[in-house]
Amino acid sequence: MKWQTNKLTPYLFVSPYVIFFLTFIAFPVVFSVVLMFHKWNIIAPMEFAGLTNFIRLLQDRMFFRSLYNT
Repeated sequence: MKWQTNKLTPYLFVSPYVIFFLTFIAFPVVFSVVLMFHKWNIIAPMEFAGLTNFIRLLQDRMFFRSLYNT
């Protein structure tokens, strides 16, 4: 039994970081990438938009102005 406990101990020490990383870093990044290619207003289901969001962004003058100001 002691041998199994020693083998499990490193995973117990690492688990808080893994849980934190998955919850606050990995999931939001992956979900943001999914949202970039969808149209969604939270109430209705997601619709795949493809590159339409990026085309609209690149045609907007205020976007480039805000980049300049930032």
